[in-house]
Amino acid sequence: MRPAVAPAVLAVLLLTGCSVEPWNYLDEDQKRDLRDNTSAYQQAVLEDLQVTEDEYRQAVEDQRDCVAAAGANADEISSADRRNLSFAYSFTAATEREAEVIQRTTDTCLHEFVDTVGRIWASQGTRLTE
Repeated sequence: MRPAVAPAVLAVLLLTGCSVEPWNYLDEDQKRDLRDNTSAYQQAVLEDLQVTEDEYRQAVEDQRDCVAAAGANADEISSADRRNLSFAYSFTAATEREAEVIQRTTDTCLHEFVDTVGRIWASQGTRLTE
């Protein structure tokens, strides 16, 4: 049986887009609603409804570590636009079932660590310092 190969490029923060535009604006009620309906990890980060650069970087790093722990080969975190962080990952699985499990786990990493944090980060319109 041929191994299943599943390359994936993870544009961290799929909801944030490539640049911060006015449509990304979130008011306090929207931020509160997002915070209250996300993972405990992200709720802790979003306690004050703001995301600092350090918090954002840590969330992406934790997501990357989670993806690697799921069995994927995660590239280094980078930023092409100095607004959003991203990394690519790929994995090889012996069966389609194994590939599905790894992919499902990597998807869970996004929802656990970055999904809401990244959306609120983008809405702030802050540029990365590095």
